[in-house]
Amino acid sequence: MGNLLVMTGTFLMTWNPSSWGGNIRDSFLDAVLAGTPTESHWSTGGTTQALEIGNVAYLLRQGPEPRGLIARGTIVSDVYQAPHWTGNGRFVNRVDVRWTEAVTVDSPLPLAVLQHHAPLQHWSPQGSGTRLRDQYVRTVAELWMAHLAESTEQAT
Repeated sequence: MGNLLVMTGTFLMTWNPSSWGGNIRDSFLDAVLAGTPTESHWSTGGTTQALEIGNVAYLLRQGPEPRGLIARGTIVSDVYQAPHWTGNGRFVNRVDVRWTEAVTVDSPLPLAVLQHHAPLQHWSPQGSGTRLRDQYVRTVAELWMAHLAESTEQAT
């Protein structure tokens, strides 16, 4: 792992298939799985000041099992306000993320593994924008890379 992963802020973006109105696979995941890095906007919850261009973002699948990490990318914009995805007239904080790595939504890096290796991290945030504790950045990156390699081998 390069030092960039340790020096750069790392954040959890969340996705719950039970409450999200769109199809995440249609929005960007299929392209990333096919090897095409793809940008999408993502809510940051109440987090506005800590997020910076160049930060690492992991996409955490929440809700019903299987739960865990399904994608990794880089934040490529500053935080901005945009209409809420439900169309309810409210605005939310967002960033653009360039997703470069992914596994299928049904084969995440399991939440139980993350909880075991990073026990003090809050793995059930109410929304996106939770910072990954600095002491776990390297561990999570290594777990992710091993899981990604295993998932890629199984797909071929």
